[in-house]
Amino acid sequence: FLPHKKGTYTLYEDDGISVGYKLPKEEAAWTQINHTGILSSETVPGRRTWKMTVHAARGWYQGMEKARSHCVRLVGAAPPSIVLVNGEQIPFQPLPKKSSSTVEWAVRRGGHDITDQAWQYDGERLTILIQTSRAPVTSDTVVEMIWENAEAENWDCVSPTLEYGFWAALCRLKRVAKILRGRTEVQKLPEAMEEAIRTAHRLTRNPGLCHDELEAFPLWYAEAHTQLMTLGIDAQVRHRLEKFFRPLTEQITHSPTQKKK
Repeated sequence: FLPHKKGTYTLYEDDGISVGYKLPKEEAAWTQINHTGILSSETVPGRRTWKMTVHAARGWYQGMEKARSHCVRLVGAAPPSIVLVNGEQIPFQPLPKKSSSTVEWAVRRGGHDITDQAWQYDGERLTILIQTSRAPVTSDTVVEMIWENAEAENWDCVSPTLEYGFWAALCRLKRVAKILRGRTEVQKLPEAMEEAIRTAHRLTRNPGLCHDELEAFPLWYAEAHTQLMTLGIDAQVRHRLEKFFRPLTEQITHSPTQKKK
């Protein structure tokens, strides 16, 4: 889901084999899914909320699952203060290092190393990941996220960084780093480059740092470009690597995030 979009969908299911769905009493099931988009609270100043409801399934078909879990992704969102599933707060659980930079986590059943309900944060793609426990398909599942105070005030800290290519910038940095590591004359990567690359990992482990980390990222990125120019590498190689920086450096350095300071 995208943070500021609301919508309603209907999931249709049948057994995928028979023609039971053509019978007078259709052998099929329908599940309605609603989500609100992020809304400002009318009762609590500085609070924003997002809500998704997976309604109880209607209908029946042979082999229909009696219970299921849900994996929810909110893409391009600041980490929330609280995550609720059916009114109960669920804990934060950091993504394992082996999967902290992949959205494939959310495609696989249940995520990695989650034994019960929990939420996680993909710091590379700025995505909230929520895993619910299995529940009967005949009952509603309601997922809510709440942003309080600083998180709500700093909500826009994510938007400019996404707009100017946070994920793309990380990919370019990693490619430059890989090329530099293959050069015998380079003993160590520029410090700013390493810090910029580590931004995603720090966000994944501690989403509460989101605002500070995304404010600092453009500075680390620009400094990495500056430090690259001082490395004692072949001029043609340096020129090749500089091409990775130039488009994003110009944009990130002049992003709205920087203008706030």
